Amino acid sequence: MNSLKSGQDLNVGDSIRSNNGEYTLTLQTDGNLTLLGAGQVIWDTGTSNQQVVRAVLEQNGSLVLYRSDGVAAWTSSSSLSGGPGTLVLQDDRNVVIYPESDQPEVASAKTREERGYWASETAVDPSEPVDAHVDEEVGRKKWMVTDARLYRNGFLVARIDSTSGHPTEALRPHVLIAVVDNAGRAIWVSPEFVGTTRCARYDVSCASRGVDTKTASFPEIVGKLARRLDIYQSEEGLGGYRENIIRGIKNLRDIGQELKDAIDSLS
Repeated sequence: MNSLKSGQDLNVGDSIRSNNGEYTLTLQTDGNLTLLGAGQVIWDTGTSNQQVVRAVLEQNGSLVLYRSDGVAAWTSSSSLSGGPGTLVLQDDRNVVIYPESDQPEVASAKTREERGYWASETAVDPSEPVDAHVDEEVGRKKWMVTDARLYRNGFLVARIDSTSGHPTEALRPHVLIAVVDNAGRAIWVSPEFVGTTRCARYDVSCASRGVDTKTASFPEIVGKLARRLDIYQSEEGLGGYRENIIRGIKNLRDIGQELKDAIDSLS
Protein backbone atom coordinates (compact mmCIF):
# COMPACT_ATOMS: atom_id res chain seq x y z
CA MET A 1 0.00 0.00 0.00
CA ASN A 2 1.40 3.41 -1.00
CA SER A 3 -1.32 5.73 0.33
CA LEU A 4 -3.55 6.82 3.19
CA LYS A 5 -7.03 8.27 2.81
CA SER A 6 -8.63 10.72 5.21
CA GLY A 7 -9.64 8.86 8.36
CA GLN A 8 -6.89 6.26 8.02
CA ASP A 9 -3.85 6.18 10.28
CA LEU A 10 -0.47 4.65 10.96
CA ASN A 11 0.23 3.19 14.38
CA VAL A 12 3.72 2.76 15.78
CA GLY A 13 5.59 0.30 13.56
CA ASP A 14 3.24 0.73 10.58
CA SER A 15 4.48 1.71 7.12
CA ILE A 16 3.39 2.50 3.62
CA ARG A 17 5.65 1.72 0.66
CA SER A 18 5.99 3.27 -2.79
CA ASN A 19 4.72 1.12 -5.63
CA ASN A 20 8.25 0.61 -6.94
CA GLY A 21 9.30 -0.73 -3.53
CA GLU A 22 12.17 1.72 -3.11
CA TYR A 23 10.80 3.99 -0.37
CA THR A 24 8.95 3.52 2.91
CA LEU A 25 7.19 5.97 5.21
CA THR A 26 7.26 4.49 8.72
CA LEU A 27 6.03 5.62 12.12
CA GLN A 28 8.99 4.38 14.11
CA THR A 29 8.88 3.09 17.66
CA ASP A 30 10.45 6.35 18.89
CA GLY A 31 7.53 8.34 17.42
CA ASN A 32 9.38 9.77 14.45
CA LEU A 33 7.62 9.56 11.07
CA THR A 34 10.47 8.76 8.71
CA LEU A 35 10.88 8.47 4.95
CA LEU A 36 13.56 5.90 4.09
CA GLY A 37 15.24 4.92 0.85
CA ALA A 38 18.11 2.44 0.46
CA GLY A 39 18.41 2.33 4.25
CA GLN A 40 18.99 6.09 4.47
CA VAL A 41 16.77 8.69 6.15
CA ILE A 42 15.49 11.09 3.48
CA TRP A 43 12.98 13.08 5.52
CA ASP A 44 11.39 12.95 8.97
CA THR A 45 9.04 14.89 11.25
CA GLY A 46 11.58 15.36 14.03
CA THR A 47 9.24 13.88 16.63
CA SER A 48 11.53 11.33 18.27
CA ASN A 49 10.84 10.65 21.96
CA GLN A 50 7.72 12.83 22.04
CA GLN A 51 5.38 9.94 22.95
CA VAL A 52 3.80 9.90 19.47
CA VAL A 53 1.56 6.86 19.04
CA ARG A 54 -0.18 7.40 15.69
CA ALA A 55 -0.23 9.46 12.52
CA VAL A 56 -3.70 10.35 11.18
CA LEU A 57 -4.76 11.85 7.86
CA GLU A 58 -7.62 14.05 9.04
CA GLN A 59 -10.84 14.76 7.16
CA ASN A 60 -9.53 18.19 6.15
CA GLY A 61 -6.48 16.64 4.50
CA SER A 62 -3.97 17.46 7.25
CA LEU A 63 -1.53 14.82 8.44
CA VAL A 64 -1.30 14.96 12.24
CA LEU A 65 0.92 13.04 14.64
CA TYR A 66 -0.74 12.51 18.03
CA ARG A 67 0.86 11.80 21.37
CA SER A 68 -0.54 9.23 23.79
CA ASP A 69 -2.40 12.00 25.65
CA GLY A 70 -4.21 13.05 22.44
CA VAL A 71 -2.19 16.25 21.92
CA ALA A 72 -0.83 16.91 18.43
CA ALA A 73 2.97 16.74 18.28
CA TRP A 74 3.28 17.62 14.58
CA THR A 75 1.03 18.62 11.68
CA SER A 76 1.52 19.09 7.97
CA SER A 77 -0.53 22.31 8.30
CA SER A 78 -2.32 21.51 5.06
CA SER A 79 -6.06 22.15 5.04
CA LEU A 80 -7.55 21.25 1.70
CA SER A 81 -10.39 23.45 0.49
CA GLY A 82 -11.97 20.41 -1.15
CA GLY A 83 -12.22 18.49 2.12
CA PRO A 84 -10.83 14.95 2.47
CA GLY A 85 -7.50 14.09 0.92
CA THR A 86 -5.18 11.23 0.04
CA LEU A 87 -1.54 10.98 1.11
CA VAL A 88 0.59 9.24 -1.51
CA LEU A 89 4.18 8.00 -1.27
CA GLN A 90 5.14 8.39 -4.92
CA ASP A 91 7.72 6.46 -6.91
CA ASP A 92 9.64 9.73 -7.34
CA ARG A 93 10.28 9.73 -3.52
CA ASN A 94 7.88 12.58 -2.82
CA VAL A 95 5.19 12.34 -0.15
CA VAL A 96 2.19 14.39 -1.32
CA ILE A 97 -1.29 15.06 0.09
CA TYR A 98 -3.82 15.59 -2.70
CA PRO A 99 -7.49 16.49 -2.61
CA GLU A 100 -9.32 13.18 -2.80
CA SER A 101 -10.67 13.99 -6.26
CA ASP A 102 -7.37 15.15 -7.80
CA GLN A 103 -4.21 13.02 -7.74
CA PRO A 104 -1.79 13.93 -10.53
CA GLU A 105 1.51 12.06 -10.37
CA VAL A 106 3.48 15.21 -9.61
CA ALA A 107 2.04 18.53 -8.48
CA SER A 108 3.84 21.80 -9.19
CA ALA A 109 4.57 24.19 -6.33
CA LYS A 110 2.10 26.67 -7.81
CA THR A 111 -0.67 24.08 -7.96
CA ARG A 112 0.00 22.96 -4.39
CA GLU A 113 -0.23 26.56 -3.22
CA GLU A 114 -3.46 27.21 -5.12
CA ARG A 115 -5.24 23.99 -4.10
CA GLY A 116 -3.73 23.45 -0.67
CA TYR A 117 -1.40 20.57 -1.47
CA TRP A 118 1.28 19.58 1.00
CA ALA A 119 4.46 17.79 -0.07
CA SER A 120 7.64 16.64 1.62
CA GLU A 121 9.63 18.20 -1.28
CA THR A 122 11.84 15.12 -1.55
CA ALA A 123 11.22 14.19 -5.19
CA VAL A 124 14.16 12.89 -7.19
CA ASP A 125 15.22 15.35 -9.88
CA PRO A 126 15.25 13.37 -13.16
CA SER A 127 18.02 15.62 -14.50
CA GLU A 128 20.39 14.86 -11.62
CA PRO A 129 22.91 12.00 -11.79
CA VAL A 130 22.25 8.79 -9.87
CA ASP A 131 24.63 8.08 -6.99
CA ALA A 132 25.33 4.95 -4.97
CA HIS A 133 27.65 4.07 -2.08
CA VAL A 134 28.63 0.71 -0.59
CA ASP A 135 31.03 0.16 2.32
CA GLU A 136 31.60 -3.41 3.45
CA GLU A 137 34.05 -6.05 4.58
CA VAL A 138 34.52 -8.47 1.68
CA GLY A 139 36.85 -10.91 3.43
CA ARG A 140 38.59 -11.35 6.74
CA LYS A 141 40.19 -7.97 7.43
CA LYS A 142 39.59 -6.88 3.83
CA TRP A 143 37.44 -3.85 3.05
CA MET A 144 36.03 -2.17 -0.02
CA VAL A 145 34.23 1.16 -0.40
CA THR A 146 32.75 1.98 -3.79
CA ASP A 147 31.14 5.28 -4.80
CA ALA A 148 29.44 5.30 -8.19
CA ARG A 149 27.79 8.08 -10.20
CA LEU A 150 25.80 7.60 -13.40
CA TYR A 151 25.18 10.73 -15.44
CA ARG A 152 22.03 11.05 -17.49
CA ASN A 153 24.03 10.81 -20.73
CA GLY A 154 25.02 7.25 -19.70
CA PHE A 155 28.54 8.00 -18.45
CA LEU A 156 29.47 6.05 -15.31
CA VAL A 157 32.27 6.85 -12.86
CA ALA A 158 33.19 4.47 -10.03
CA ARG A 159 35.70 5.18 -7.26
CA ILE A 160 36.90 1.97 -5.58
CA ASP A 161 38.78 2.29 -2.27
CA SER A 162 40.18 -1.08 -1.20
CA THR A 163 42.23 -2.18 1.79
CA SER A 164 43.82 -5.42 2.94
CA GLY A 165 44.37 -5.45 6.69
CA HIS A 166 45.06 -9.16 6.67
CA PRO A 167 48.61 -10.04 7.81
CA THR A 168 49.29 -12.53 5.00
CA GLU A 169 46.55 -12.28 2.35
CA ALA A 170 46.29 -9.72 -0.45
CA LEU A 171 43.07 -8.26 -1.88
CA ARG A 172 42.25 -7.76 -5.53
CA PRO A 173 38.97 -5.83 -5.72
CA HIS A 174 36.19 -6.75 -8.16
CA VAL A 175 33.15 -4.50 -8.67
CA LEU A 176 29.98 -4.84 -10.72
CA ILE A 177 27.33 -2.11 -11.06
CA ALA A 178 23.76 -2.78 -12.19
CA VAL A 179 21.44 0.00 -13.35
CA VAL A 180 17.89 -0.33 -12.02
CA ASP A 181 14.82 1.43 -13.44
CA ASN A 182 11.69 2.86 -11.85
CA ALA A 183 10.03 -0.56 -11.84
CA GLY A 184 12.90 -2.10 -9.86
CA ARG A 185 14.29 -4.01 -12.86
CA ALA A 186 17.95 -4.23 -13.79
CA ILE A 187 18.20 -2.73 -17.30
CA TRP A 188 22.00 -2.62 -17.72
CA VAL A 189 25.16 -3.86 -16.07
CA SER A 190 28.72 -2.58 -16.12
CA PRO A 191 31.74 -4.56 -17.18
CA GLU A 192 33.44 -6.25 -14.24
CA PHE A 193 35.83 -3.65 -12.83
CA VAL A 194 39.03 -5.17 -11.45
CA GLY A 195 41.20 -2.95 -9.27
CA THR A 196 44.82 -2.94 -8.28
CA THR A 197 45.98 -5.72 -5.97
CA ARG A 198 46.41 -4.54 -2.37
CA CYS A 199 49.21 -6.36 -0.58
CA ALA A 200 48.87 -8.04 2.78
CA ARG A 201 49.49 -5.83 5.79
CA TYR A 202 53.02 -7.07 6.39
CA ASP A 203 53.98 -7.31 2.71
CA VAL A 204 56.19 -4.30 1.97
CA SER A 205 56.35 -4.95 -1.78
CA CYS A 206 53.22 -2.87 -2.44
CA ALA A 207 50.61 -0.74 -0.69
CA SER A 208 47.87 -2.39 1.36
CA ARG A 209 45.40 0.38 0.52
CA GLY A 210 44.61 2.38 -2.60
CA VAL A 211 41.96 3.88 -4.84
CA ASP A 212 41.04 2.92 -8.41
CA THR A 213 38.81 5.05 -10.63
CA LYS A 214 36.88 3.21 -13.34
CA THR A 215 34.61 4.59 -16.06
CA ALA A 216 32.17 3.18 -18.59
CA SER A 217 29.82 4.60 -21.21
CA PHE A 218 26.31 3.17 -21.35
CA PRO A 219 23.61 3.97 -23.93
CA GLU A 220 22.01 7.33 -23.16
CA ILE A 221 18.58 5.73 -22.71
CA VAL A 222 20.00 3.74 -19.78
CA GLY A 223 21.10 6.95 -18.07
CA LYS A 224 17.70 8.53 -18.65
CA LEU A 225 15.78 5.57 -17.20
CA ALA A 226 18.08 4.91 -14.23
CA ARG A 227 16.51 5.17 -10.79
CA ARG A 228 19.23 3.56 -8.69
CA LEU A 229 22.55 1.72 -8.92
CA ASP A 230 23.18 -1.65 -7.26
CA ILE A 231 26.85 -2.17 -6.43
CA TYR A 232 28.32 -5.65 -5.98
CA GLN A 233 31.80 -6.02 -4.44
CA SER A 234 33.98 -9.10 -4.04
CA GLU A 235 37.55 -10.25 -3.61
CA GLU A 236 36.78 -12.88 -6.24
CA GLY A 237 35.54 -12.71 -9.80
CA LEU A 238 31.93 -11.67 -10.51
CA GLY A 239 31.73 -12.92 -14.08
CA GLY A 240 29.11 -15.58 -13.37
CA TYR A 241 26.96 -13.11 -11.50
CA ARG A 242 27.21 -10.66 -14.39
CA GLU A 243 26.04 -13.35 -16.81
CA ASN A 244 22.96 -13.98 -14.66
CA ILE A 245 22.11 -10.26 -14.60
CA ILE A 246 22.47 -10.02 -18.38
CA ARG A 247 20.24 -13.06 -18.81
CA GLY A 248 17.54 -11.36 -16.77
CA ILE A 249 17.92 -8.09 -18.68
CA LYS A 250 17.55 -9.81 -22.04
CA ASN A 251 14.33 -11.44 -20.85
CA LEU A 252 12.68 -8.11 -19.97
CA ARG A 253 9.25 -7.44 -21.44
CA ASP A 254 7.17 -4.27 -21.73
CA ILE A 255 10.11 -2.01 -22.51
CA GLY A 256 10.47 0.75 -25.08
CA GLN A 257 12.04 0.14 -28.46
CA GLU A 258 15.05 2.38 -27.75
CA LEU A 259 15.95 0.40 -24.62
CA LYS A 260 15.25 -2.88 -26.38
CA ASP A 261 17.66 -1.96 -29.19
CA ALA A 262 20.31 -1.03 -26.62
CA ILE A 263 19.88 -4.30 -24.71
CA ASP A 264 20.35 -6.28 -27.91
CA SER A 265 23.95 -5.00 -27.93
CA LEU A 266 24.66 -5.86 -24.27
CA SER A 267 27.18 -8.65 -23.87
